[in-house]
Amino acid sequence: MIDKVHRYIQKYHMIEENDKIIVGVSGGADSVCLLFVLLEIQKKMPLSLYVVHINHKIREEAMEDADYVKELCRKMELPYFLVEEDVEALAVREHLSPEEAGRKVRYAAFEKVMEEQGGNKIAVAHNKNDRAETVLFNLFRGSSIRGLNGITPVRDQIIRPLLCVERKEIEQYLRERGITYCVDKTNGEDTYTRNRIRNHLLPYVEENISEQAVSHISDTAEVVAQTEEYLQKMTDVSYAEVVTTAHDAGVPGGKSKKDNREQYDGIQRQEPLWMDVSGFRSLDTIIQKYLIMKCMHQLAGSRKDITSRHVQDVVDLFEKPVSKRVSLPYQLTAVREYGKVRLEVQSEPRGESHADIPGTDQRDGDACVKIDLETIREQGSRVMEIKDLGTVEIRVFPYKKSERIPEKPYTKWFDYDRIDESLLARHRRTGDYLSINEEGNTKSLKAYMIDEKIPQEQRDKLYVFASGQHVIWLVGHRISQYYKVDQNTKEILEINIRRSPAAE
Repeated sequence: MIDKVHRYIQKYHMIEENDKIIVGVSGGADSVCLLFVLLEIQKKMPLSLYVVHINHKIREEAMEDADYVKELCRKMELPYFLVEEDVEALAVREHLSPEEAGRKVRYAAFEKVMEEQGGNKIAVAHNKNDRAETVLFNLFRGSSIRGLNGITPVRDQIIRPLLCVERKEIEQYLRERGITYCVDKTNGEDTYTRNRIRNHLLPYVEENISEQAVSHISDTAEVVAQTEEYLQKMTDVSYAEVVTTAHDAGVPGGKSKKDNREQYDGIQRQEPLWMDVSGFRSLDTIIQKYLIMKCMHQLAGSRKDITSRHVQDVVDLFEKPVSKRVSLPYQLTAVREYGKVRLEVQSEPRGESHADIPGTDQRDGDACVKIDLETIREQGSRVMEIKDLGTVEIRVFPYKKSERIPEKPYTKWFDYDRIDESLLARHRRTGDYLSINEEGNTKSLKAYMIDEKIPQEQRDKLYVFASGQHVIWLVGHRISQYYKVDQNTKEILEINIRRSPAAE
């Protein structure tokens, strides 16, 4: 196995002489194997290894894992760094799933130690099974080619030397050498979708369809990754030929495409991009979609919440009459012009006029009310009138587990502690989204309204209660899964609406 991993490292140029590598070691089989493999590689070339262990403060036995890794490093005379972070609290605070929060903590810790120690690589222990699970997970949820890569061997400074071997090879390697490791009991639980794929789906496939299923899926992901790389290169060529900026058009002070991208510091600073209609139409369909995604990513600074439906809406715009437009996440708008489609960030959000109302912040231009939750929490409740919605009573009170959650269409309970931004009562805005299931998956509000067949003429009239762009409640319809009351809820935010005749 060492030879196989070594060839894989050489194939992707993962490690060079005198590299300073930060190694993520949880204490489990995969990461312990990674450490021993790197120690073998170290015998063949000069390397510096720094071990980082993260205690997520989720499991009771977490400190036993930390002590095991610490002792392992003492024996190997390796630098050891322990990072402790309450991942569950972070997940609540930043509206993330526990998995996302854990990933954020891990890589932040790796990068911090790498900076402090002058490192240049981060080694993590993903293997073929992890890649196969990720491919299936993304496939079942709906994914682009990018998502079917699963996990790549190298990404920026992150290397994955074990991505060429299966978990059973790792366990055999450790067993033959008498190397012990920690067992995370939560891996055997079916709390997360990924665990169910690992514990049930893949074993069934290996037993009943193909013993080599994991390797076949992982090898296919490798081909998909190469395909994705080629498509990205072709997209870059098309981008240079089809996309222009104000600078390219000779507008004084306009930024070039290169500067526009490199000077990203928030979407308000991005300048519009123009796509030539005739040039765009000459591209293959797949490159058209990749080009649009590239432009949206450049302006928004993120791909999250940009779906294939958003991309297709912009593609369709190239066949629409002049002045037609579509609204997109991150305050993006695409507009059909003569011979071009303009993609830009809306310069200013709607409605910035304020009126001084105790406990609220009324914005006349956007029918928007900012609700001061701290004031309401101190006073217990507040009643207010909201135009075209009705009389709204908002209360904050301790949650008693014996109390039954109301099932009324205009009275809703929410987990107060999960709301960490100002609460707004307003009409929908571009970029709004809500959480749709316990897995933490989100859907744009626009997509939800389309799926629920809400008539288009009604959509702009409906009210939402939102924290930032996360919709807590689409009034008259559903609430976001993320804010639902559960066994961990300590305080309730209750919103009770008595509808006005105008709102009926």
